[in-house]
Amino acid sequence: MLPVFGIRVLIVGVTVICTFLVLWLPWLDSVESFTNVVRAIFPLQRGLYQLKVANFWCFSNIFYKW
Repeated sequence: MLPVFGIRVLIVGVTVICTFLVLWLPWLDSVESFTNVVRAIFPLQRGLYQLKVANFWCFSNIFYKW
């Protein structure tokens, strides 16, 4: 029998997994739409220069609001 803490962790885990599935449900109808979303979230194909530019704007925004 699981202690109370184990049951709470299990409930939170199931809730997180269900929420994740509900949020991703519109993009799970095809592999192409899923990969398009993943590429938009993690734009690794942009290259190093564009990542440096984005980092510069985020860093400089702390001192000067663009």
